[in-house]
Parts: sequence; structure tokens; C-alpha cells
Amino acid sequence: MSQSNTTTITRTVIPHSRYPFEKDSDLYDNLNLQDHSHVEIAESSKVYGLLADYVLKHCISPANSIAIDVGEGTHITTKASVIAAATQVEPKTAVSSLGIGIFKFQHGDRTLHCLHQRIGAPVGTDCGPKIFTSLVIFVEGDGANCRNVVEDLTNHLLAFEGAAQRETFTVFRWHMKYQYWFTDVKVLSRSIDSVVLKDEIKTAVVDDMNEFLDESTLEFYLDHGIPYKRSYLFYGAPGSGKTSLIQALAGKYQRNVCYLQPSHPDMTDDALKEAVKRCPRRSIIVLEDIDALFDDKREGGKSDLTFSGLLNALDGVGPPLAQIFILTTNHRDRLDPALIRNGRVDLHIHFTPATTQQMASIFLAFYPGEKALATEFSTRLQRLLGDKPVSMAAMQHFFIGNRKLTAAEAVGNVEQIPENLKEQKDVKEKAETLSDAKGIGVKTVAMRNYALGIVSLLAIGIISRQRASKGN
Repeated sequence: MSQSNTTTITRTVIPHSRYPFEKDSDLYDNLNLQDHSHVEIAESSKVYGLLADYVLKHCISPANSIAIDVGEGTHITTKASVIAAATQVEPKTAVSSLGIGIFKFQHGDRTLHCLHQRIGAPVGTDCGPKIFTSLVIFVEGDGANCRNVVEDLTNHLLAFEGAAQRETFTVFRWHMKYQYWFTDVKVLSRSIDSVVLKDEIKTAVVDDMNEFLDESTLEFYLDHGIPYKRSYLFYGAPGSGKTSLIQALAGKYQRNVCYLQPSHPDMTDDALKEAVKRCPRRSIIVLEDIDALFDDKREGGKSDLTFSGLLNALDGVGPPLAQIFILTTNHRDRLDPALIRNGRVDLHIHFTPATTQQMASIFLAFYPGEKALATEFSTRLQRLLGDKPVSMAAMQHFFIGNRKLTAAEAVGNVEQIPENLKEQKDVKEKAETLSDAKGIGVKTVAMRNYALGIVSLLAIGIISRQRASKGN
């Protein structure tokens, strides 16, 4: 009797559903799904965190499922919150967030239901294993009503967040390994008036940005097929206020600040292009010390970024609308002309050492109303310095050190500024002398080792010849 071979074919069934939740879940015990419409918000959505926090705070009865983590006790949104965070004895504290489960919460006069869920097995991502997580909000009525209610709730949360963030801006940094912008820190904004610069510098930058961000300018760029971007070069002495002005502009125009590091060893042309392309909306992209990237032969350092790759990134092919670039350098004369030509860099802003006007202005910033003493301070300081430059950073250092003194006492201590500059110069010269001495020492040791090696080779040769002659 013959046996027939039977082949069994097993097909893998991919689970799918018309609904973003399990049909046999506990939802049926809480509401009639036939009378409700729903909206799903994935964890990757920008409003996911806002909605989850809102549901937790507005539950009709205390939430029966929460998650606990350790976080900062105070969110940096105002001057008062900065002081509170800095003076806390124990800044880290337990932070509650919405757990997994079904919640009933209130929005206005409506009672809504929310399902917070995780679905499926962990999957690998660039940032480690993840489980798909989402919020599903249920609203009684048809889909149009559901959309209106959830949109109203979302707009309410976004407006509240926007009001809370007007005194801060977010600093983003590009993650080279995983190729995404991550939030580095939230920074308290400072006003343009708090940045002590020559009036013509601030006026030039602010007027130019106001003109660029005007709606008529956008229409002009679009009508003529010009990439809608603006690039600035901040150049001049270190400590002259370049970074301070960037922070003030971010606060004034409610923009993020995105720091790029083109000199990173892993930076390539494609990575830089991707970073610019993915930059968050309403951002100022900052490339610091741009002169350190390439030499006069357009050759880079440790990274694989090419000069043409940098130019292509700055040319605005593909970045979001209204993107603003700020390039900084202490030495504009070292930059390749192709990098700062018209159309690639629109406005050059020169930051000089402190002028007599700035000396008086920074005095008034720390001692408001003391105009006579401010004039005396700037006159005495200019006389003490002669033709020696002083940076705004050095001036600020002086006022921080004398912050408990009266205005008259600060004027009396003005000699501290040139004395401090002399000390810094002496330290720098000693460091350079020591570095040179180490360099000479290294060369001397290398020459000695080289000579010893030659002598050793000669000795080995002589001994070998002597042994050969004895053998003969």
C-alpha cells in the first residue's frame, strides 16, 4: 500500500482592524460604541503629551491608572519658575502621568472618554525598542461632531501652551547618530533692550528681520521663485554679544534655536542636508565658528563634510519656509568668498569691542537712572584702557563681581577691569610659553630617540661585521 506525501502550507495572518482598539476590550462596559465616534492620537503626535496631561488633570473621578517617573519639580516658563527651580533643595521629584486604561474626563460642559493603550510587541527603532502607544478619544455623536469637539480641545491646549511659552524659547540640537532634532533645553527669553550693543547694530538686524517676515515679502519670494530664507553673518571680537543677540532674537520672534555642529566627525553632506531639511518650523539655525570648518584650500578637518555640501545646505534647497540662518565667526577675513557672497549671506553684522556708548549703557543696565555716574564710569574706563579693547563679556564680569555695591562704589572700582585684562593676558602668555616649551621638549626627546636608534643600528652593524670576520 503506497503512502502519499501531504504538504501543509501555513500562512502568516497579519492582524488588522477597522478600529484603533480591541473589539473585546472593556470599552463596552463603559460606553455604547454605536452612539460614539472616536479620534486616535499616536504617541508621535505633537499634541499627544498635551492631551494626556489634560485627561489626567480633568478626570471626573481620580484616575485609577497612573505612571510615575522622576523629573524636575518646576517647568522653566517664567522668571519666577527659574528662581523656584534654582532655590529648591531637592529639584528632582516624582512626576505622575497618564497610565494605561480607560478614563472619563471633562472638557467644558462635555463628558468625554479616553482610551490610553499600547498595542503589539516591541519593535526596534533608531532610539531603541518601542511599543505602539496611542490615545483614542470618544465623543458622543457623529464624526463631524467628534472632529469639532476634539479640534476645539486641541486648539485650547495649543493656545494655553503658546501663552506659557512666550517667555521662553527651545534650544534643539541635531543627533548625529539617530539623525533627528532633540530638545536640549528651554531657555528664558531676554529682551532686545537687555542686549547692550551699538544702536545701529540692533536696529539693522531687527529692521531686516521685520521686513523679511512681513507677509508681502513672502509673496514676493514666492512670485519670483526665490527660496524664502534669510542668512546673517555675525562676525567680530569674541565676547562682543553675538550669542546674546541670537537669544534675544529668538525670544522676540518666538523662534526655536537649532545649533548645528558641522565639524562633528560624523557629519557628511547628506547629514547636513537632512538636518536643515528636518529643522523644526519657526527656527533660527546657528552655525558657530564657521571659519574653523575649512582651510584656504577648502579642505575640512575631521568630518567628511565638503565645502560644496555646506554651500548646498545654505542655498535653501528644501528647507521649511521662513528659515533663518545665523553664521558666527571671529575672523570674517578667513572665510571663503563663495561662502559669504550675496544670496548666500544676506546681511553682515560687525560686532566690535565695547565702545564708550556701550560702556555707559551697560552701567545703566545694572544701575538704572544713574546717568551722571554712567558717563563718569565710561570716561574713566576709556582713559584707563587707552587704545586697548575690552569685550562686553569682560564688562559683564565686572558688574557681576560688584553686584552688591552701589553705583558710586562700582565707579570707584573701575580699575578692576584693566587689571583683570592684564591678568588674563599674562595667563595666556604663560600658557603659550608652556605649550611652546612642551613642544620643544617633545622635539628634543624625538631627536634623542632618533639618534639613539641610529647609534644602535651602527653598533649592530659593527658587531655583525666583527663576527663575520672571526668566522672567516
